[in-house]
Amino acid sequence: MHPGASLTPSFAPSVTPTVTPAPSTPVHETSLFPSRQPLTSAGGPYTAVLKLVCDELAKPASAALLAADDVPPSQWSIGLRAALADPALLDAPNATSLARGLRALLVAWPPTSGQKHFALLYMARLLVASSEVCADALLDAGVPAVLLRGDAGVLGGVLDAAEAPKKEARGARLMALALLANITARPAAAARLLADADSAAAVVGAAFRALGASDDAPVGQMGGALGHNLAIGLTPETNASEHAPPLLAAAVGAIRALAEAPAADAEYLGRALSVAGHLLAPSAAAGEGGGVDMDALAVALSLDAHDTLERVKPKAASLGHAALVDKVAALLQLEVM
Repeated sequence: MHPGASLTPSFAPSVTPTVTPAPSTPVHETSLFPSRQPLTSAGGPYTAVLKLVCDELAKPASAALLAADDVPPSQWSIGLRAALADPALLDAPNATSLARGLRALLVAWPPTSGQKHFALLYMARLLVASSEVCADALLDAGVPAVLLRGDAGVLGGVLDAAEAPKKEARGARLMALALLANITARPAAAARLLADADSAAAVVGAAFRALGASDDAPVGQMGGALGHNLAIGLTPETNASEHAPPLLAAAVGAIRALAEAPAADAEYLGRALSVAGHLLAPSAAAGEGGGVDMDALAVALSLDAHDTLERVKPKAASLGHAALVDKVAALLQLEVM
């Protein structure tokens, strides 16, 4: 997979919540790192999910769901259809209306209540992939905060717990990770999300848990996409010294688990290696021209990252990542010296 390529989910018209992100280009390309290009999830049909949401909003019981913004559900549905038809034409007022409505509906339709939460997130990540205005509007409306809420958010640490994530929320979790990956693919939006201490800790925690999901490759892939973009966005101004160590620990842990597994997913491994590489590169955690974050390096050494990289080399080579793992190992060796 090359930088910036679509992470297009395979999506059945029946609206299945078990979405498997699949690369649209060969995964054996080694240009993923050290490129500074972010990863985005930009493809997939939306007719079925759009119908699901619009049909639900047409029911009398949904009439008051958007009352706070004084927008009739039918009008909001029309705006959503138009935005999906051509996201590039979305202007700030309409993006704001869509984002506020989306936030209200995500709260009204929680992750475990069926497929509606998933459907909203599926469409939101498509809009953000094509519209910076939409990314800004979602941040202004507090949509990431809804996803990252500790008590009820699909990425808050309960539904996506590292040890026992809720299976019924898996589809929504995948799309929430994809949405945040798309938001953080935009440097200004990533800086906004990482500038707030609480949201930064929460989004890094979500990436940490997803990257560590070694028994669920699609979740690991999406965690890698989000972690990749966060690693690019971390600077001294966004408190890299606090957030780089857990991200690197998650990446090294994922690489180790994949090295020991009977089989490994190529895309998942490539993204985990890329996260580690960005965090070990001199420009990643300390700003362009700076040095590697020493706390992150200490984490790598404490986890015996060098041995992990040696162990994974045969499997990485078989999956097309030989050059990538060599680059990451060389960075680690350089920093130790």
